Amino acid sequence: MELSAHLLTLNEPAAFNAYTLRNSILEQYPDSLISGYIDGNQRRQVIYPRVHFTIENNKPIIISMNDGIDAARQFVENLKMLNVNGRSWDIKAIDVIEDKTTFTKTDTKHHYRFLTPWGGLNRQNLIKYKYLYASERTGFLNKMLMQNIQFLMQEFGHTPSFKITCRIRMNGLTPEICPETHMGFFTGSFQTNVYLPSYLGMGCGISRGFGTILPSTSPQFDQNNRNGDYLSV
Repeated sequence: MELSAHLLTLNEPAAFNAYTLRNSILEQYPDSLISGYIDGNQRRQVIYPRVHFTIENNKPIIISMNDGIDAARQFVENLKMLNVNGRSWDIKAIDVIEDKTTFTKTDTKHHYRFLTPWGGLNRQNLIKYKYLYASERTGFLNKMLMQNIQFLMQEFGHTPSFKITCRIRMNGLTPEICPETHMGFFTGSFQTNVYLPSYLGMGCGISRGFGTILPSTSPQFDQNNRNGDYLSV
C-alpha cells in the first residue's frame, strides 16, 4: 500500500476542521477527480476512503492511498488557495511525504501516537464497552485496534499470516462521545509489530479526520502498566 500526504502551509492558521475542509472541496469542485474519491460514491467499491483529510498544527493535510494518489496530486498541483466558510487562505508551500508498506511482521515494535482522536468504538461496541470492568477495558481496546490493523491489511490486499500484537496507552479509558456519530473516541499512543505509514487513518470517522497516526519518538511504555498489556490476534 502506497500513501502520499500533502501538507499545506497557509498564510494564516487554518480556522476549520478536516470535515469542513472535505465538504468545502466537494461543494467547490464537484466534478473534479478528487471529489469522486471523497463524495461517498467510491465507498460502494471500497470501505476505506482512498482520500481523506486531517489537520496538524493548523495545517491542512490531504492524504491519499494507492489509486487515490494521482487524484490528490492533480488537485494539489492546481491549488493556489483554500476557500472555506466564506474565507480564503493562500497556500504558501506544499510539502509531500510519501510512504509505503506491505504490512509484514517486524521483529521490533513500532510506536505510534494518535495525531487526532481515535474512534475505537462504534455504536455497537460502545454499548459493550459501557458494561465492562475497568480491568477489561484495555483488553477490549487492544482488540479493537488489532481489528483496525487487520482490516487495513485485508482492504489493501494482504492476508494476515501472523499474530498481530498491539499495546495501547490511552489518556484515560473513558471515551469522548462524538455528538454527530455517537461513537467513542480516545487519545494516546500504541505500539505494534506491524509497520504503518505516517498519516494513515485508523478506526471510525476517518473521513472526518479522526484516527490519524504518526510515529512516536518517545513511546515511554511502562512494562508494568496495567493499561499496556499485549494482545494478539
